[in-house]
Amino acid sequence: MVKNKRGFTLVEAVLTVALVSIVFVLGSQIFVQINRFIILNRTKIELQREARAILPIINSNLRQASVNSLIIDQVSGQPYYSRISFRRVDGTDYTFYQQNKKLIMTTSGTSQVLSSNLRYLAFAAPRSDDLTIVSVSLTLEKEITELRTKALHMASEKVMIMND
Repeated sequence: MVKNKRGFTLVEAVLTVALVSIVFVLGSQIFVQINRFIILNRTKIELQREARAILPIINSNLRQASVNSLIIDQVSGQPYYSRISFRRVDGTDYTFYQQNKKLIMTTSGTSQVLSSNLRYLAFAAPRSDDLTIVSVSLTLEKEITELRTKALHMASEKVMIMND
């Protein structure tokens, strides 16, 4: 008479543990990748919103500038063409410039930080004989420390100055 034994053999137990381990490893890798994607996307959207808020401020004030008051230069130790100074037709002096990772707007002596995620800022006149058009380029960057990566957003616009 043969007894019907219940239980698992050693081979069945080892195979079960191996398969469950593979599923957990693959599942955790997929979870990490999805989490990384979500964080990176969220950061890119945040930088896009920031750029969309900054550019209209620069553009609307630059459109009201007097062409004769326009000065494009740099703050000492900062990239070339990273500062623009001008006087609006209403007499208000404006300066936009890069100071390390900050984009700063100065209005008649009062400074305000527009962004702390600035990587690069440049102002240029595409034609040297016509200063009524100014190209504004900015690159925003934010480090994602958990992922050891950086999210970038670059924006560029040409602004026509309305006042000679």
